[in-house]
Amino acid sequence: MKKNLIKLSSIGLFLFGMFASEVSTAQLTGVGTMIDLSDNMGRMHIRTGEQVREASVMKPYLSEDYFNGVITLTNGTTVPGAFRYNVMDEELEMMGSDQKYLWKVVEKFEWDNKITGNRETWQNIKRIWPAFEYGGFGLKLSDQVVAKYFMDYIAPTRDPKMDVGDPNSYYIAELYHYAILDNKLMEIPKSKNDFFKMFGDWEKVMKKHASKEKLKHNNSSDIAELMAVYYRTKK
Repeated sequence: MKKNLIKLSSIGLFLFGMFASEVSTAQLTGVGTMIDLSDNMGRMHIRTGEQVREASVMKPYLSEDYFNGVITLTNGTTVPGAFRYNVMDEELEMMGSDQKYLWKVVEKFEWDNKITGNRETWQNIKRIWPAFEYGGFGLKLSDQVVAKYFMDYIAPTRDPKMDVGDPNSYYIAELYHYAILDNKLMEIPKSKNDFFKMFGDWEKVMKKHASKEKLKHNNSSDIAELMAVYYRTKK
């Protein structure tokens, strides 16, 4: 099967993988970096432990609200309550106290996500993929797909000449999806065009299936479904 290569930005990295074992003949091409310093479209993906820019407005939470759930520590202790996930510091903050749980001491946490309406189980990312360079939590959507929040840098949009735009820069929590390929994580492109190009020679087939089933390229459950369909199709 012909390999399809996608050109990255000048300082981007190319991540490529082939499925192992029962799907060894399947192939995806894709783009993505574990640290993207290209500042493409005014965004910079911030990974745990990186130095952040000063004078930026921090929005490190998925929501300012606390979600009900339970935390399971690495020693087996469970901590029920309401908490929120600080993506910048990769820790869980408990409602009504100063108690915080850094990702290194947490095996997993379950909560009722008020945004999605789902009961979710987020795991210590090292349990899902031990070779992952950065800490934090991941949501395993399937055997092939993992979701992970990172902080995105949003540059100011202020244009003094036109007197429009926001003069502030921001750090916000943004969800990314990764395909597990041959013991590597390949970042799944966010744009619709790049997402389907990732499937190479099967691009048209996957587009047709997505259209027929009304599956979206930027919805977590739909991404997992599309990847599963691709795997089954390529066997």
